[in-house]
Amino acid sequence: MGALHAQARISTTALAQELMVSQQTASRYLVDLEKNRFIERFPSSQGTQIKVTQAGYTLLENLYHSLKTLLQERPRTIEFDGTLVSGLGEGAYYMKLQGYSEQFAQKLGFTPYPGTLNLRLSSNYFWIKKELETLPAIIITSFQTQRRTFGQVKCFQATIEETVDGAIILINRTHHEDRIIEIIAPENLRKTLELAEGRKVHVSVRL
Repeated sequence: MGALHAQARISTTALAQELMVSQQTASRYLVDLEKNRFIERFPSSQGTQIKVTQAGYTLLENLYHSLKTLLQERPRTIEFDGTLVSGLGEGAYYMKLQGYSEQFAQKLGFTPYPGTLNLRLSSNYFWIKKELETLPAIIITSFQTQRRTFGQVKCFQATIEETVDGAIILINRTHHEDRIIEIIAPENLRKTLELAEGRKVHVSVRL
């Protein structure tokens, strides 16, 4: 009814008819959705306006990915484009940790260059990261030092710009937004592929 992208006037009568339930049930649904912060309701001269919140959008997005995973045949590769953006500088630190670097060398076949290539997914590929989170991966196990615990990392072998083999990494604890994909490789991808900030980068993931 339009409430996913903007405020929309939705009456309980119309909603009840759409869902084939009583008006009282439709009203209760809206109350529950608002209580759980999945929607916002705004009074207006034309009646109540409703807008789906970010939490509601995320819930729908997760449902979409779950159904897509169940209903579609799993592909052998996933290909996407992302825009190169600067990272937070954390990649170099983590790639140098012995607990990670030794496992990367053993399980991926290479020792990563100290740093990650960060790509922002466009709206066409918003589903990539969540899709990968549901699929079997190469697991880099967590480990401890005297100071702290470092979490598990999921890896997927990938080819960047059809030239360099590397891997996508999914880190449990990260400060990156949901649409940022981190990539590691045995070499400095920016220099090897002559990549500039804002450049579109093609990635092929092997599943």
